[in-house]
Amino acid sequence: MSRAGPCWVLLAVLVPGLVHAAQAAAEAPSLAPLAGGWQSAPIDESVQEIARFALAERQRQEALPISLLEVREVSRQVVAGLNFRLRLRVLRAGHHREASATVYQDLQGQRHLTAWT
Repeated sequence: MSRAGPCWVLLAVLVPGLVHAAQAAAEAPSLAPLAGGWQSAPIDESVQEIARFALAERQRQEALPISLLEVREVSRQVVAGLNFRLRLRVLRAGHHREASATVYQDLQGQRHLTAWT
């Protein structure tokens, strides 16, 4: 047997294992946050306050009463400040509705309602 023989056998054994490990790593969800990406956030008192701000701004724009029933989901994005994307359940003009709001909070803490659907 030539000297190259054992090397080929070793490669034949190692390469498929390395390929399988690389494929598994590529398919696994990443646990590290994506810089600039949206990340799920807990619904805490600060999020409730941001939701109340969004409702007050929207109510001012529409001149219709809107009440917050529930914050269903929140995600946060770090930019030059913070974006908050909220999924809300509200009472508007006597009807229960789903709403989505995006609030930008700048580095000085000022908030701006940037989207409402």
